[in-house]
Amino acid sequence: MSCVDIALCSLTVLVGSTLQGSVGFGMGLFASPILMLIDERFVPAPILLSTWVMTTFLVLRERHDVDVRGLRLRPSRSVLVGAGMMSAIMGTITSISGPPMALVYQDASGARLRATMSSFFWVGTVMSLVVLRLVGRFGEDEVGSRC
Repeated sequence: MSCVDIALCSLTVLVGSTLQGSVGFGMGLFASPILMLIDERFVPAPILLSTWVMTTFLVLRERHDVDVRGLRLRPSRSVLVGAGMMSAIMGTITSISGPPMALVYQDASGARLRATMSSFFWVGTVMSLVVLRLVGRFGEDEVGSRC
């Protein structure tokens, strides 16, 4: 990778992180397609790792607004489990896990949306990274430096 590619990757992750921090999702949705064009090894494991770090800070920042009981659309435990499973599957395959949870929490306040979705993403990302590591898709080749 050239230093220009690294700078473009860094800018992409910065914009994606800003999006994630402001609305509660969007890092994978924004960054994955761009990073995939630069180097296919960036998706899904490296972007998932970056998203995990970001959601860790979001959960810590807004921990008092995490909603584990649910809101409108009757986010009952079964709805949340279903949306969480869809998010995990989508996140592992594409590193874009936000849409199912965003639908469940579409009427939530900004703080509640960011805090609750970050909590789900945090757990889901850990599970995705473990699975990717077990199947050989998350190792030195995906996180090593090449500049």
